[in-house]
Amino acid sequence: MERLSQLGKAIVATDQDKIRLDQTVKNILAYKPLLARIFKEVVSECREMSYDEIEACIEGEVLIGKVYVDSGLTNVGERITGLSTEAYLNEEGLDRFDIRTYLRLPGHRDEEYIKLIINLEAQNDDKPGYDIPLRALFYCCRMISAQQGVEFTTASDDPVKYGN
Repeated sequence: MERLSQLGKAIVATDQDKIRLDQTVKNILAYKPLLARIFKEVVSECREMSYDEIEACIEGEVLIGKVYVDSGLTNVGERITGLSTEAYLNEEGLDRFDIRTYLRLPGHRDEEYIKLIINLEAQNDDKPGYDIPLRALFYCCRMISAQQGVEFTTASDDPVKYGN
């Protein structure tokens, strides 16, 4: 009998009546071996890599809609490293990202690497009542703007990250 992987066990253990529930789908999609297969198909930088190589490039914990961060405090003092799964601005409310993670991929030279922030949104309806590409654009803009003070600054002494 074939031994099941952690992903296989999670799928077998999932109540088939609950498989379409939002949190259940997110938990299954967050397994790194499954993410590696998704990334190989949708991230052009991963197309020539093996699944194991891609999985090794997934940095840290895959976050599943569980970390709350007030992005109004993005540029204040000490920062928590890692990704948040929520972005909040006054009067906007909370935006919860389904699955967020980093990919740290080899660059053109040995000392370089490419760091991608990936947000995977699970949809159980192809017509949810809003424009999916527009929502994707909004989420991407929020993720990029949240990187100021984390991945780059506008300070003149930060030419490497911001290119001043």
